[in-house]
Amino acid sequence: LTLTPTLTPTLAPTLTLSLALTLTLTLTPTLAMAGPVPLDNSGNQLLVSPTQRMNPVLRHVRNVPYAFVDSITPDYVVGATGCAIFLSLRYHLLHPTYAIRRIKELGRSFKLRVLLCVVDVADNEAPLRELNRTAAMNDMTLLLAWSNLEAARYLETLKAYENRSPDSIRGRVDDDYISRVTSIVTKVKSVNKTDAATLAATFGSLRGIFEASRADVNAVPGMGPTKVRRLMQVLNVSLLESRDAGDGAGDGSKKRPREETASEGAPEATALRESASAGSSGDGGADGAEAGAEAGA
Repeated sequence: LTLTPTLTPTLAPTLTLSLALTLTLTLTPTLAMAGPVPLDNSGNQLLVSPTQRMNPVLRHVRNVPYAFVDSITPDYVVGATGCAIFLSLRYHLLHPTYAIRRIKELGRSFKLRVLLCVVDVADNEAPLRELNRTAAMNDMTLLLAWSNLEAARYLETLKAYENRSPDSIRGRVDDDYISRVTSIVTKVKSVNKTDAATLAATFGSLRGIFEASRADVNAVPGMGPTKVRRLMQVLNVSLLESRDAGDGAGDGSKKRPREETASEGAPEATALRESASAGSSGDGGADGAEAGAEAGA
């Protein structure tokens, strides 16, 4: 509020003093929520192409700031060496050459190249298989999201983990042999860590557990009939047999025992043998190699 005195002369011998009132209103805008902000050099912003201005995904990007930049080729730049191209599966079905054209425009400018696809059609198996093949052939990583919110979380995570090491998502691997044996054996349903430690102490190694007979395993303290049956199924089921088990599904009772054994033991056998191949050493190495050869067959 400003008061400005003025003198106004009149024909009369007196002087009239008047006050002029001036009201000045100043509005200072504030940033109430995350959204597009001016580009700076801090490096903490998600860079967005202006072509994505109307993309509903941006309404869900709240955990990282973003800015529209005219000079970028991809739809999103998530780091110094990472980018993302956005694609709606419905749009891909209407414009099947769009993804290829956008990938070619990228060139080899980025090390991490993400094809972020929102799956918004029900019949998606065939187009997703095609997109997966396209991404693999062009050194792209295909990320599938089933909503705009999920797609926004992918963008936020890619930006937030830009400078993180792989250790943050790498699984912890035990160094000692007994811990690895325990981790492998407990993949069998109902076999706990105590059972695994008892088996390792009884048979001495992973090889010894694999080569033990049913009678020997049944004699181990704590190993009841159900645990013994499941462990022996996992150790003895053939991966080729589990693949062919469905061929004779309609043959009646002759095929039923084989199907039940294969279907119950095959997934656990695959997980156990892959773990043995990757994680075991020493006496268990031969078993892992044998399992790997059988899985390859």
